[in-house]
Amino acid sequence: KNEVIIISDLHMGEGILSPREDFFYDKEFSELLEHYKDCELVINGDLIDFLQIVDTPDNFDPSQTEKIYGLNTEPKKSAWKVSQAIKNHKLFYESLAKFAKKNKIHIVYGNHDIDFYWPEVRKRFISELSSIAGKNISGSIKFYNWFIYEPKRFYIEHGQQYDSVNSFCNLLYPVLPFLKDQLELPLGSFYCRYLFNVLETKDPYADNIKPPTKYLFWMMRHKPQLILRVLFQYFPMVFKTWNKSRILTHKKEHIREVQRKHYAEMSKLSQKTKIPFDILMKIDDLHLPTVLESRHFLWRSFKEHFMREPVYLRAAEKIRKLLDVETVFFGHTHQAEEHEHYINTGTWTPIIKDKKILDEQTSKQLNYAYIKVKKAELREWV
Repeated sequence: KNEVIIISDLHMGEGILSPREDFFYDKEFSELLEHYKDCELVINGDLIDFLQIVDTPDNFDPSQTEKIYGLNTEPKKSAWKVSQAIKNHKLFYESLAKFAKKNKIHIVYGNHDIDFYWPEVRKRFISELSSIAGKNISGSIKFYNWFIYEPKRFYIEHGQQYDSVNSFCNLLYPVLPFLKDQLELPLGSFYCRYLFNVLETKDPYADNIKPPTKYLFWMMRHKPQLILRVLFQYFPMVFKTWNKSRILTHKKEHIREVQRKHYAEMSKLSQKTKIPFDILMKIDDLHLPTVLESRHFLWRSFKEHFMREPVYLRAAEKIRKLLDVETVFFGHTHQAEEHEHYINTGTWTPIIKDKKILDEQTSKQLNYAYIKVKKAELREWV
C-alpha cells in the first residue's frame, strides 16, 4: 500500500498498576488505528519491554536472581512475557488484532524486545493475537531482525546499533555461544534490569529520561533522597555487568562462532532484500561496538554515559546514500526529530516537558511518521 504509519518505543509490560510500566496510551493507540483504517503499520522496535516484566511464575522454578530481577531470556520464558504484556494491555491488542484482519503489521526488533528473535516468542505473539481476532492472522504480521527496506522509498531501523551502550555485537545472531538458549544482551539491558527496575519502585519515571545520566543529574537536583538508593544499586549492577562482559566470558572461538553465524544470516538477508552483501556490510560497519566487548569497559561505560555524541543523523545520511532511498527512519532515542531525509519517531512513553515529568497525561507526546507514496512527515497524535 502507498500509506504507511510508523511508531516506535512503546515499552509495554506489566500494566498500569506496576511502577515499571511505561505505556499508558492504549486508548489513544486504538483511536490512531481507527483513523488509519487502510494502511500498513510499522512498529519500529521496543513494542514489548521484556526487560521490565519482572513477575515470575512458580512453574518456571525461577532462580533467586530471577525472583528479584525477572526471568532470563530463554525462549519459553520470553514467550510467557508476551502473554503477560498482551493480558495487561487488552485494549491495545484488541485494536491491533482488529487492524490485522485487513492490514499488514510489520514489527522490527529493538533492544528491549530482542526476545522476538526466538521463533517460539514470535509464534506466541501471533497465536495470542489470532485468538483475539477470532481468526488466523499470521499472514498479516511480519517480523524483522534488523531493518525494513523498500527501494527508492525508505529504510526503517530501530537504531540501538548507533548507541554503544545498547548495541548488539552480532545483531542477526544475538545468542550466547555457550548458552544457546540465552541472548547476549548489551550494557543498557543490564542497567535496566539491575538498576532502573529497582529504582522505579521509588520513582516510576526513573527510566523515562534519556540518556540515563540525564536522570541521575535530574534526581540529584529534584530527588536527592534517592541518591543513596542509586549508589546502593549502582555498584552491584556494575559488578554483575562486568562479570558478563565479553572479555571475561568469551573465548576467541566463541567470538568467531557467533560472528560466522551473524554473517551467514547477513548473506541470507542480502539474497532476500536484493541488497548486495558488501552494501549490507558497510551498513553493519556503521554500528558502534558494544561497550561490553571492550577491554576498557569501565572507562567506556563512563564515557558513553557522560560524553555521548549524536550519531543518528550522520548514520541516516550514510545509509540513505548507500541504498538511494528517500527517507531513513530510526527510533530508540525517544527524541522525535525531523530532517529533510531523516525522521526519528520518538516514543509513546511519558517524556520530559518543560524539564520535568508530571504524569502520563501531561507528559505525553505521541509521535509517529506518516508516509504516502514517497513523501514522509512526522506527526503527533493528539
